[in-house]
Amino acid sequence: MLRAQFTSDGQIVAAGADQTSLTASGLSVQRHGQRLVAVGRDRTVKIWQRQVNGLFAARPNRVLTGHRAKVTSVAISPDGALIATGSADKTISLWRNYQWVATLTGHHAEIKTLTFSPDGRWLASGSADNTITLWQSDGTRVNTLTSHSAAITSLAFSPDSQLLASASVDSTVKIWQPDHPNPLLRTLTGHQ
Repeated sequence: MLRAQFTSDGQIVAAGADQTSLTASGLSVQRHGQRLVAVGRDRTVKIWQRQVNGLFAARPNRVLTGHRAKVTSVAISPDGALIATGSADKTISLWRNYQWVATLTGHHAEIKTLTFSPDGRWLASGSADNTITLWQSDGTRVNTLTSHSAAITSLAFSPDSQLLASASVDSTVKIWQPDHPNPLLRTLTGHQ
């Protein structure tokens, strides 16, 4: 099992794996648990809507396609209007109302992680090319953050959207200020 996530109310847990027998490699649950999105090796984005009884159906309500390689990561905007999906094809797709709206390019390797800021202003993408790219939620590239020496594996914004933390295979966590001219605030070490 590679990933697990609870809804904000703690009622629903979703889990995903990336093994030969299982195809889900990324998942995201909408803030209030009304929608679950899973992505995987089969290059699809599967979406489940929460039913009246509070459960998710066994089969997805929607299946989105468009990536040319396995889909590796997914994030839902705080307002639920956008879904961002990252792929081994080095692209990020933005989806609105279950329709593709944009392809974001700029990374030179697989997209490993995606996250929206809590205020909905930013989308951050982390890649196996050792970089983080900050995008406006409309897909406009704002900045590329470089300081890691290996793939980015995880990203998280602070609740006020002022700080971004990145974790990497290089065994560091870096704290960034996305709006600052010198965005790297601190490097945390200690993991092996």
